[in-house]
Amino acid sequence: MQAVSSDRVKEVRDSINNQTQRYYTNLVPDRDKAVSTELGGIIFNSQAMGLNTNASCAGSSCHMPSNNLGPIAKMQGGEGVLFMKDGFVECKFYPKNLGKDIMEINTPMSRGIVFKQLALSKGQARKEEQPSLMFGATVHQIDFDKLNQIDVMEYYVANAFKLSQAEEIHYTQALMDYQEQFEWDETKYVQWLDGKNNYKYIAETVTMLWDKGCMKCHGGAGGISDEFGNVVLNSTGNNPTDTTRVLTRSWFGGNTMPAMYWGGSYATDSRAGDEKHFSQEGITLTDAEMDAWIYFRNQCLNIK
Repeated sequence: MQAVSSDRVKEVRDSINNQTQRYYTNLVPDRDKAVSTELGGIIFNSQAMGLNTNASCAGSSCHMPSNNLGPIAKMQGGEGVLFMKDGFVECKFYPKNLGKDIMEINTPMSRGIVFKQLALSKGQARKEEQPSLMFGATVHQIDFDKLNQIDVMEYYVANAFKLSQAEEIHYTQALMDYQEQFEWDETKYVQWLDGKNNYKYIAETVTMLWDKGCMKCHGGAGGISDEFGNVVLNSTGNNPTDTTRVLTRSWFGGNTMPAMYWGGSYATDSRAGDEKHFSQEGITLTDAEMDAWIYFRNQCLNIK
């Protein structure tokens, strides 16, 4: 890697910080945000919120709090799948006459959603719309009437919104408040952006990535944007999904993600997968630059 002058490092760091935008949801301005946030966390992890079946946002493998609100397995779904000793598997004895809700995609992390306005793979919903009845599959459709029948929800609603009974907008606000609190402050990269460390290898690698154009999509302190990128093809050159372009995913948190790319085409730590991603986006890295990226990815984009 080439040495970088202190002036150039400052220029790049300032440019990335200037990209940072936080999009807080404010559907119900008159609320106690702290109480609303805690209510959102209870709903997020509640098995009583699913419209079509008992399910939660965390589910058995999807947006797990212990995994940066990301998945623990490539295959996601609500009905007809289980996390067993051999991993996340499709049920062998599931009734043949009933449909299964199984997504063979790789659920993204919702940590860092404060840096985004859009949600779902193709940006087909604003983030505050995706828990509503209009979008998503089983776990993205909340039974708001059921929530209103739960005593603890009634208590939180009264304290957060000064109401005896909530409507969809109030529960959606609570869910957004909960998710939007999670950023990536503990990573070495964000600490570098904040001037809390001055590691030379971070400065050199980030400057290289900036010059290559990576931050056009993976911008700001969130390492994410509402830009679209190419679906990373698998090792046989195939695309198992139903689209060729998807919303940019965060580049953070790979140590808790089994597969970072849409469709789970490669394991998170796959050099071949990263090389294909760069190539498909028209970015060329030398072997030394690739080594620098992988070291940076592993050391600076994960919460230990």
